[in-house]
Amino acid sequence: MKLRASNWLAGFVVKISKRIPDIPDSINGILVVKDDAEEDIEGIDLLFDQLLSDSRITCKVRIIIISRPDKDWLSESGHYNAIKTFKFEEGRLSVENGAALFEACVERLSRIFSLPELPILRQDVVEWMERGNSLHQLPLYILAASVYSVLNGKVSLEMAGKEILEALSTLESNKINKIGIHQKLGFHRCTT
Repeated sequence: MKLRASNWLAGFVVKISKRIPDIPDSINGILVVKDDAEEDIEGIDLLFDQLLSDSRITCKVRIIIISRPDKDWLSESGHYNAIKTFKFEEGRLSVENGAALFEACVERLSRIFSLPELPILRQDVVEWMERGNSLHQLPLYILAASVYSVLNGKVSLEMAGKEILEALSTLESNKINKIGIHQKLGFHRCTT
């Protein structure tokens, strides 16, 4: 929702087509998320080729590629060197990669939302990850904690596991409620 408020186009790509739709000049950025990328390596290359070579695209472009590979399929991509990866096994990131993901997410979101960058002590992130009995090594929890920290205006690592997801969900529900009331959409209570 904040991306759209910042005049970004954002969404999931199911099937990569040969032509990018027209993009309004007023757009500040594009965020594309492609899941199961290992099933469509040619499509990933096509997506990169289109976004990098289309002269109509003058805004920032961010691509998130999600995959569950059996092998290092990404090295088959012609854009391998342009892709920053966070690899993990059995669904969990190493403490080093998890802390790097947390920091990168906080930095990027702060920039996108034009918010002050939060001071992050890597040791705090490492301790939080170790405190979560490997639950905090799941990318979902790392991303939720980093997003919540940015939206909350401070690094928020005192919560554990499910509490983070609930806090982020409550924060977003409250925003939806305010928008519904302000826009007179006919609903006044969104629950999680």
